[in-house]
Amino acid sequence: MSKDILIKALSIVVCLCLGLVIGSFIFDGKFEAEVAEDTTEKTSKQEEVVVNTREPSTQLIDSINAYLTENGISQEQIGISIRSLDGIEAYEINGDVEFTAASVYKLPLAMIWYEKVNNGEITLQDTLYYDPAYYESGAGVADEYAAGSNITLETLLNSLIIKSDNTAGHILFENLGGWTNFKQEATKYTSRQMDDEFYSYENVLTPNYTGDVLQYLYDHKDSFSTLIENMKNAMPNNYLDLRINTHAAQKYGSFDYAENVAGFVEEVNIPYSIAIFTTLGTNGVNVIGDINQICFEYFANEHA
Repeated sequence: MSKDILIKALSIVVCLCLGLVIGSFIFDGKFEAEVAEDTTEKTSKQEEVVVNTREPSTQLIDSINAYLTENGISQEQIGISIRSLDGIEAYEINGDVEFTAASVYKLPLAMIWYEKVNNGEITLQDTLYYDPAYYESGAGVADEYAAGSNITLETLLNSLIIKSDNTAGHILFENLGGWTNFKQEATKYTSRQMDDEFYSYENVLTPNYTGDVLQYLYDHKDSFSTLIENMKNAMPNNYLDLRINTHAAQKYGSFDYAENVAGFVEEVNIPYSIAIFTTLGTNGVNVIGDINQICFEYFANEHA
């Protein structure tokens, strides 16, 4: 083999080797870049999932269920809707079952009237007529005003919540066109499809509907400051505040065997709403206080 041919052969071999090395480098670099991009994408998606979702904790569920079992309370005797007001966690028992509402109905009733004030449809100093047919027993405006009087809306709303005034409630829903008209208007606080019983002359509510009302109230709390302050002054040291001073904004209800409450608590790491309906008679107040203590301790420590 001539010297020229040998030199050419060696040159070809060197070029091929260099090509393989450069190609390998380019391929490996591209592969590493693709892997890095894919890993970054997956990490980003994983972080998004962690930030935007959280499974409801079994700790709260287990604690409440254990309490009910230990105290011999069947799930047929209670309806519960508990929600973290950040919209992430929710817990319910018989959430869509209708319970005798007692005075809890007065919460959405008051909200409707405060929104009318906020919208300029009426002022708190405007008066509503107290027809003799609107009288109902219980403390409130009937103790201070004779039938046939004109009573300011402000007086009626304050008495409705602080004293759970039945006569004030009757005056207020009659001035919305009657009970069924009031219930129709009250559906604006939920996206749920309510059944015929809800719209009937029966005074019934479901825990989930009430939870929706509380969420709306909390989300628009700047528009309901007077209402919320009145709720905090209603039945202090009782119902939600029976076991622990949560400074709850609450509307309680008591009628025959029904003891109920709807409210929210802010003095925790994660504010929460709580609606409880019971058919336990007077023991229902104790159960409400106990369950709220469980909730308070859970949400006070959540993300502490």
